[in-house]
Order: sequence, then C-alpha cells, then structure tokens
Amino acid sequence: MKEPFVLVTLRVSYPDKGSDLAAYAHMYICIENNGIDCCFAKRQSYKPYHSLPGSKPDKRIVEAPDKSRNPFIHPTLIDLDKLFVIDCRVLNDSVKSRIGVNDALLSDITALIAFTPKIRLSVEGLKLLNPRL
Repeated sequence: MKEPFVLVTLRVSYPDKGSDLAAYAHMYICIENNGIDCCFAKRQSYKPYHSLPGSKPDKRIVEAPDKSRNPFIHPTLIDLDKLFVIDCRVLNDSVKSRIGVNDALLSDITALIAFTPKIRLSVEGLKLLNPRL
C-alpha cells in the first residue's frame, strides 16, 4: 500500500558529502510515490538573496505560510531545479512530518517539473548521514 505524500527531514550527500545538504538537515516534499520509490523536492527558508535577478534555483515556487496549503511557519522556497529519488522503504516515522502539503500546492509543483532531472540517492549514503534511518 502506498503511503500518503509527506514531508521528510534528511541530510543528503549531494553533490558530495561535504555539501550543505549533507552538513545540515533539510526538509523535502514528497511529490511522487509509487510505494517503492519516492521523489522529493527540497524546501528551504526563503532568503533575501532569492529575490535578486538570476538567483538560484531557476525553477522554484515561493510559498507563503498558509495552514490550508502547507505547514510552513516562514516564507519557503521550493527548489525545482533537481529532484531526489529515495527508496521509500528506508524512510521511517522518525524523519516524517505529521502534516504534508495540500493537493493544490502539490499540483503547482508537478506542473513545473516535467523536465527536471531526478537524482537517485543510495540507501547506504542516506543511512550514513541519517542515523535514525
């Protein structure tokens, strides 16, 4: 049985184990789930430099806090330049949020990701950085 779409908090060794994604846990939004593989987009706090022309990521959604759409407390940037694929079976409840995003936000995200590269993350690498898995 497929799990519902969730938010997870993980450290990810992308592009390598010395990256900010590996050093600090970030929240990821599950946007696809077939019961075996889950595809995630990275969520991060919106920062002033994100409003500068040409700032990264190129494909993004800026989402204001809205309890009817998302559980975010502060303005949030959803990075749609790359997506991460994870074996769902490794994700236990200790890394999952109780609240996810609503269908409207999920639809907004999926409308923008048609040609977004998907990066598969190894289970072993995730377990090394996330002892709770």
